[in-house]
Amino acid sequence: EPDDLTGRSLFDLVVPADRPTLDLHLRAARAGEPGAAFTLGVNDRRGEHRRLEVSLVFESSQAGRIHGIAHDVTERHALAREVAERSRELKTTRVHGERLRELVSLTIQAQEEERARIAGDLHDTTVQTLTAIGRRLRSLAGGAPDDIAASLAELGDAALAEAEEVRRLSRNLRPSVLDHLGLTAALENLAAELRDLGLEVSLDVDSNTNLDDRSRTTLFRAA
Repeated sequence: EPDDLTGRSLFDLVVPADRPTLDLHLRAARAGEPGAAFTLGVNDRRGEHRRLEVSLVFESSQAGRIHGIAHDVTERHALAREVAERSRELKTTRVHGERLRELVSLTIQAQEEERARIAGDLHDTTVQTLTAIGRRLRSLAGGAPDDIAASLAELGDAALAEAEEVRRLSRNLRPSVLDHLGLTAALENLAAELRDLGLEVSLDVDSNTNLDDRSRTTLFRAA
């Protein structure tokens, strides 16, 4: 619960074995390196061990504050352990190859569905709320006295910048264009983002090829 967490040191929440990992990613975030999702172990108030997938973003405009999104992936890790156990069992059977592919496919499918759900929640709620707040603050700044107009404008810009960052995280989890417009559009967007980073990208797609959702997702993740 929020009251159990607010005001506590993040290092106190994480199990001792994962504290070096947390420290490494915090240092990377402060250095401005692109955030990468990583997992940490925590114990809840009932003493049960949970695994969290964490993404960190360094917000230089807010006095060095680090924002984080954590998602409980305990069940996914349990499923991964089950897959590993099943894999060891299947090595002794003639159907090892087909069964293993099925288990891996189901795991990947579950991950993609989870990514799509989280990405949708971020885009439909968090991004929209932050955008509305930012625009409202900018609007208020236009009619406010000079002594507070600058502060309102700055807060508005910060909210809009944060909305864009959350939108980026949402796209990285599961780009909505892949589901709504297909693989070609998703790859074109990916290529455009890479070109914005200064990379030379060449894209050649056979847009007439009909693929199912799993194949589209696989090809996009490979790209």
